[in-house]
Amino acid sequence: MRRLFKILAWLIATVLLLLVVAAVAVTLFFDPNDYRDTITGVVKKQTGRDLTIGGDIDLSLFPWLGVEINQVQLSNASGFEPEAMARVEEAQLRVALLPLLRQEVQVDTVVLDGLRLHLARNAEGVTNWDDLIPEAAPKREPKPEPRDRDLPVALAVGGLAIRDAEVTWSDATTGLQAAAHELSLTSGALELGEPFPLSFETRIEANQPQLSGRIALDAKVMVNLDAQQYVLDDLVLTTDLASPELPGGRLDAELATSLSADLKAGTATIPEIRLTALGTRLEGSVQASSILAQPDANGRITLEVTDAEQLLAVLGEAAAGIRPAALKGAGLQTQFAVSLGNGTATIDELKATIADLALSAQAKVTELLAAPKVEGHAELAPFVPRDIMQAFGVPVPEAADPSALTKAALATDFSAGTDAVAVRNLKAQLDDTTLTGEAAVSRFAAPTIRFDLLVDAIDIDRYLPPPQEGEAKPRAKGPGTPGGAAAQGAAELPLDTLRSLDILGTARIGKLKAANLQSTDVHATVKANNGLFRVNPAGAQLYGGTYAGNLTFDVRKEVPRIAMDERLSGVQSGPLLADLMGEPYVTGTANLSAKLSARGLEVDRIKRTLSGEGGFQFANGAVNGINVAALIRAAMAKIKGQPAPAEEPAATDFAELKGTFTAKNGVVRNGDLSAKSPLLRIEGEGTANLPEESLDYLVRTAIVGTLEGQGGQEIQELRNLTIPVRIQGPFADPKISVELDKVLEARAKQALDREKRKAKKQLEEEKQQLEQKLEEQLKDKLKLLR
Repeated sequence: MRRLFKILAWLIATVLLLLVVAAVAVTLFFDPNDYRDTITGVVKKQTGRDLTIGGDIDLSLFPWLGVEINQVQLSNASGFEPEAMARVEEAQLRVALLPLLRQEVQVDTVVLDGLRLHLARNAEGVTNWDDLIPEAAPKREPKPEPRDRDLPVALAVGGLAIRDAEVTWSDATTGLQAAAHELSLTSGALELGEPFPLSFETRIEANQPQLSGRIALDAKVMVNLDAQQYVLDDLVLTTDLASPELPGGRLDAELATSLSADLKAGTATIPEIRLTALGTRLEGSVQASSILAQPDANGRITLEVTDAEQLLAVLGEAAAGIRPAALKGAGLQTQFAVSLGNGTATIDELKATIADLALSAQAKVTELLAAPKVEGHAELAPFVPRDIMQAFGVPVPEAADPSALTKAALATDFSAGTDAVAVRNLKAQLDDTTLTGEAAVSRFAAPTIRFDLLVDAIDIDRYLPPPQEGEAKPRAKGPGTPGGAAAQGAAELPLDTLRSLDILGTARIGKLKAANLQSTDVHATVKANNGLFRVNPAGAQLYGGTYAGNLTFDVRKEVPRIAMDERLSGVQSGPLLADLMGEPYVTGTANLSAKLSARGLEVDRIKRTLSGEGGFQFANGAVNGINVAALIRAAMAKIKGQPAPAEEPAATDFAELKGTFTAKNGVVRNGDLSAKSPLLRIEGEGTANLPEESLDYLVRTAIVGTLEGQGGQEIQELRNLTIPVRIQGPFADPKISVELDKVLEARAKQALDREKRKAKKQLEEEKQQLEQKLEEQLKDKLKLLR
């Protein structure tokens, strides 16, 4: 046995010696450079391209079977730039000789130095490598290969070394020009199933979009083909890019992560990912299964603002006015799960903070791959709206109440789809006001809107600007009724949008203060379809009475039309007018009605086209600001040359004040004003011109009583005399005057009529006396004749 081993040893030694001698002999007597023309001829025949070898070809056989080639270039395809398609300064490939006997392939580091690769596509869409791709051969049934042609059972590569490379791409179909300069790629030993380091770096340029900068990558890689396992460990990708298309014009970013995938098990894991870019840092992890079919995944994400000033610079005009302090510490945290097989996704415990806003939410998505639908809940913790507005550069409106906009919160359930969104169990708080209810919008192209909203109490005036100097109270510029408010709100929307709306909903307010008017139990139902809006019913309780309204807003035609049918019943007009206008110009229990219509959207046009009719009735009240009896007494004193009477309260009492009015093209006309009191009977007629904001009104007053007029002296001598009072001028400052000439004329006519009656009576008496005397004389003569 020992002799046999000695013989085998000698045989192996002899074979190795022969191999060494053969290798030395080949290197001494065989020169591969003698075959340049043969090599280039074969390339020319097979590809039609010119292969140029400008440097030496070095061949080694033992212990490495290898080749080193220098200054090689391949010409470009016909019709492309004359510059070579590819050029390499040095290429080296070596395989260990002896391991080949064991069916093992051990490759030394593959070196590629000075690569220049120019890729292109012409205007016809043909690339400069199309001619190098053989035409597809007809498919044939595969034949079993002999066992001796099986691939080696082991493969190991000492590494890759690509240095000083450049790759360019030119696309005539799009105009794209791109290049990777100073490209380098190095790796450790490549052995299946074993990790190896990998490093990559390059400088890139492109014109579509305009882009330039550097990209670098370092990682550890493991590939196990038999087990179908792949790992990227300690991956670090950094970018330093500039482009006008990038937010802020630059992207300085670093991505650090690890990734493992097991294709047999169908799993993948990113145990940790860290991305720092644009003034933010993102961290997270992901686990996935069934990755080759319909993946399921779950993980967590954390986002934090690390450099507020950089982020604001990146956002540019979109963040104009936002203060860096608003973004300091801002961030987001969430956990998620996605199942493509079930078509679902869930977001658990999403928390986001920015400035003093803290949002928490949960959501679930179904039908993820078809028509996604999401349901969830969201809450905004209590915050101060003033502080938020200041932090985000939004001007804080000056409010009459300094404590306004100091408290807010929100909570709601929500659902949404590709063409619908809805909120339920809504609870929103602003200062002392709470809004509850639900709302939904569907068919975004032609929206269908449904809502049912309730406001417990709101004071709108506290949010209006404070009163100007000399003004007693803040004034709301707008209609004083729910119907008018709805009309104004609708009028401010684009007509095309209004015509597409389908609306049905109810809004209710427990207590409302607007334009300084106090009302309760306010409610309005809004209906809209094809451009016809109706607010009906609309109602409220106010000042001891009720409001009822019916508003129509019609935008079906080119010129919109507004129609209102509104009524106030049993309202105490004094407190109402005092709150609305600052003075109780008319007191008493009021009943008012109006049916009006107008065309257009602009206020001036509405005034010019306002038409309709209405009526009013006041009981047991007074008209403040004017004392008709006192005006008459002052006029009488002036006529008689007497001193002006003592000043009296500026009010005209009445038991009843009523009338009707008509409006046509903005001119409101009243012809049947009637007021009654124990002392006076008042009738009036005139017009109010809304476009010109002016009055022209005549009040005719008759003294019918015998009492002293409202604290003044008796005016018996004017009893049953009609006295005209003219009211003329602008709404803001009308002039009131008693028409003395007509008073004098009436008084003179009354005196003349009195004298005429006296003279007539005297003539009648004298006539009767004369007739009686003649009759007596006649009787005396008849007696004498007898």
